[in-house]
Amino acid sequence: MRTRRLFTVMFILIALIMLQISITTTVAQGEKIRWDIISVTADADGKVVVDVGAPAYARGYDSSIIMLKGSGTFDTGDASAVEGGGEWMTWDYDENMTGEGTFAVTGFVSYAEDAGVLPAEFVVDKIGANEDIRAGLVVLTVDYFKKDGTSAGSGIFVLSCRLINSPASMIEGIAATMGVVSYTNTVSPAPGLDAGHTLFHVVK
Repeated sequence: MRTRRLFTVMFILIALIMLQISITTTVAQGEKIRWDIISVTADADGKVVVDVGAPAYARGYDSSIIMLKGSGTFDTGDASAVEGGGEWMTWDYDENMTGEGTFAVTGFVSYAEDAGVLPAEFVVDKIGANEDIRAGLVVLTVDYFKKDGTSAGSGIFVLSCRLINSPASMIEGIAATMGVVSYTNTVSPAPGLDAGHTLFHVVK
């Protein structure tokens, strides 16, 4: 129990540190950014098709699992100017489902960008314009709801998008907290599985 509490505190401290790092480089710009947990497939011409709709996963300290699926927007200059959310499901370490419902983004904490591209000649982007794609990491606050509409708690939602030419230290995927549980072990995309992919677009 003590270890889990320490893990949660460390996760929150990391989010706050990222806020301090990014606030001078990004928040001052006041950009509106769209985030998506995306589907990545191939068309008949062999191009990569990017669209909404696929899930992403993260594991907890005891190998429990959370699945998130969704989209939304945030404004780097206004912590309250957030929209969106999606669906969630959780499983215990034996992969027995423990809950499901929806989540809503409630606030913006931090956002940082870095290098990264998806070459337009190889990609069909059904979400936005290729020139507006960004690689980066966002930290948001969320509220979770059960299927009957009652509260399932609140937490932190982290979405990281790594693209071609992004730093090797970046991850692709999500992490989250839900109440006292920290799902900080990102499940990276695996070959043949349409899950775990993320993307940002600047909204113009």
